[in-house]
Amino acid sequence: MQAAEIETQEDLKRWLEGQSRETCVWIAARAAARVLPLFWREAAQVEDAAQNPWPALPVCRALLSASSFASAEDDG
Repeated sequence: MQAAEIETQEDLKRWLEGQSRETCVWIAARAAARVLPLFWREAAQVEDAAQNPWPALPVCRALLSASSFASAEDDG
């Protein structure tokens, strides 16, 4: 199956099973990055966002970690 043929969640699951771990992590990181602006907007609307801007940091850290892991070379 080619990536262009993915139409359903089941198709994606089957396609991912044939991919490397790095590819799967990269796709997950890209998907999370695409919804980051929505998360950011919601986090900014919380009443105490001006006093406590730190809740967004773990999300950004996770995105950067996943992206770094996906693009790192395997030495093992």
